[in-house]
Amino acid sequence: MITTAMALGAMMGSLGLRQSISRELGQGAIEQPQAVGLALLLPLPLGLATGLIVSQWVLRQESIDRPDLVAIYAGVGVAGAISLLMAQGVFLGNGEINRFSATEALPRVALLLIVVGLTHFGTLTLSLAVGAHAVGFLGVAVFVALYSLMRNKVRITSPRHLMAMIRFGAVFAVNLTLITLAPRISMFVLEHFYGPGASAQFFGAVRIAEIFLEVSAAMAMVLFSDGVRAKETMSRLPRNTGIACWLFWIFLPIGGVVALTAPWFVPLLLGDAYQGAVPALRVVALGLGAAAGSRIIYISLAAAGKPQFGTPLLILSLSVNFSTALLWIPTFGVTGGAWSLVLSQFVLYFCYILLCRFKGYATWSELLVPSMSSLRAG
Repeated sequence: MITTAMALGAMMGSLGLRQSISRELGQGAIEQPQAVGLALLLPLPLGLATGLIVSQWVLRQESIDRPDLVAIYAGVGVAGAISLLMAQGVFLGNGEINRFSATEALPRVALLLIVVGLTHFGTLTLSLAVGAHAVGFLGVAVFVALYSLMRNKVRITSPRHLMAMIRFGAVFAVNLTLITLAPRISMFVLEHFYGPGASAQFFGAVRIAEIFLEVSAAMAMVLFSDGVRAKETMSRLPRNTGIACWLFWIFLPIGGVVALTAPWFVPLLLGDAYQGAVPALRVVALGLGAAAGSRIIYISLAAAGKPQFGTPLLILSLSVNFSTALLWIPTFGVTGGAWSLVLSQFVLYFCYILLCRFKGYATWSELLVPSMSSLRAG
């Protein structure tokens, strides 16, 4: 719950400016010094305000040991994450995918190394785990900020232009929050009916599924960076929907394999204590294709300057997820929560297909039939 609150806080607190900065820089609406100025200066007030809000939320959680310490770490981690998101906007706007990927990976590598070390010495606690999370994000954010200062001049963007960027980015922030909430809706309902144990088992299954979706996440960022730098932003949509189609059909059998091998995957990645996650993973894995395809289509629409098209579809998907979770979880438990998630993922994917077809962004064949031409175009 704490890491979810931190992730949601960073997304909302950044106001979607990572995407706004990358799009404005990619389209030439702002220059490099202005983009760097935004990435360096805005995290100070946004990180402070959001960090305080998340810290106050942590302090109200009665089940947490040392809530004062965890609250400090959570606030610092959120501030570091916001700073890093802003810096990534500059990298994406310039097409510097290697630097973007490094800033995505390094905080997680640092977290992993610290947690492994603490576990080895038998000193791992919740507060230290959250502290490791904060150290990873803040450390990389400080390094990137210093690196940017040494390599670039800094200029201030006009308040009018900044407000326009915030209005554009706010849609991203809302949508990314909805996307993050989607696999966690069932988790919250499970905790209500069955307690934190069942919720943890379901979350474990979701986290394993998300490991496989990292491929589509990485590809989505490459396509976003390419899209925001294109002179004709809508021209990328037929190709990108074709790539989404490929991922849908590739990840369907991958999901089937994961479902069959879930009894092996779960103890390997989570330990024997999470054997209850096996039935949930067998179901959640079936939605990998729809989740991967949806991610590509949404990010392509966003890069084309139309992120708002995804909002009603995401709300519809969450409504399906929540309503079916309320119906199925009391009867079927963790498995019912998994089926509600998968159903909502397929609803979202096919709604994206209908949207792209009836808006004229792609043909039925580009949306439903894998074609080598979309791969060659990519």
